Amino acid sequence: MQGGLVVPIKMGRMNWTEIQDELRRRLKEKRGAQSAVARELGINRASVGQYTGGEKDIPLAHLDAICKVLGVTLDIKEIPASTAGESP
Repeated sequence: MQGGLVVPIKMGRMNWTEIQDELRRRLKEKRGAQSAVARELGINRASVGQYTGGEKDIPLAHLDAICKVLGVTLDIKEIPASTAGESP
């Protein structure tokens, strides 16, 4: 999966802060991404800059647009309660 957001850290699991940090990093690295996200969402670029700069959390409703612009996918899987604290 080229460009996918698959980061094998902490036993292959990422928390929301880590996901935001990775998306922020990618938004900063990809030229024109912040403007493209702003156009896709119909918001101003300054708002996207606040997400990228960590001043505001990335709204969950904006994840699809951000992933689309970055060319990544985000797979969310439920971890069964009986194995949530165990190593994979």
